Amino acid sequence: MSGIFATIARRFAPFEPMADAMRPGEKFPSFVRRASGMHQVYVSVIAISVALANFIPIDLQRRLPTRMYGRS
Repeated sequence: MSGIFATIARRFAPFEPMADAMRPGEKFPSFVRRASGMHQVYVSVIAISVALANFIPIDLQRRLPTRMYGRS
């Protein structure tokens, strides 16, 4: 049983860290790019889409899922 949990835990916690602490003279944006890479792009896309969704009138936001699922 512990073998299953160990296998799952290895997927979430890598053996070696992908990024060390900030290097001397390194700027913060460089550290973030090195530490998290493409995940920052995905988070940015989600944040921008949520921000844009706030400009859609609330009545339209409520009607869109209703029409998508075919309910009247």
